[in-house]
Amino acid sequence: MSLGAAGGDHITPAVAEVIVNHLAFNDSLSQSIEKPRVYYAIRSGIPEIEGMLLLACSPFLKVPNSV
Repeated sequence: MSLGAAGGDHITPAVAEVIVNHLAFNDSLSQSIEKPRVYYAIRSGIPEIEGMLLLACSPFLKVPNSV
């Protein structure tokens, strides 16, 4: 298996997460790649979850000119 990624500090954990999902949880490579990533930023101490920003912020977002 050969796998690579772009993304600076996110490369190693993203590739590791894909491999773990594929080997340990028996996800297909497609499923493993498409799942949201969980990343813990050591420098800031803030965890990030791909795709969760909109869900977390949605109660505070308003469409312009809406009631």
